[in-house]
Amino acid sequence: MFLSLSQVSISGIEKRSETKTADTHLTPLAIMKVIKRYIDKNFDDVGDNFTEVALKIHHGDEDERNIKGVASPSQEEMLRDEGVQFTKLSMPKFDG
Repeated sequence: MFLSLSQVSISGIEKRSETKTADTHLTPLAIMKVIKRYIDKNFDDVGDNFTEVALKIHHGDEDERNIKGVASPSQEEMLRDEGVQFTKLSMPKFDG
């Protein structure tokens, strides 16, 4: 899965109650599920057209937006050469 990120920032403030004693611990799998849900909700899936769409966004031919999709190693290299910023993620398959 590849992502083209357009100015995304995540910020959070955790409010702790003085009476709260339980330590909340998320497993790596739970964290990956949260990330996957966020990506699925906030990124357009352009599938095999990732390279084409990423280039159009980079060159201003399409509106900036978050996209996800797939690209071959040679397409990845070409995107890097063009200066397109993207992040490559390996995510496990989740049920449901």
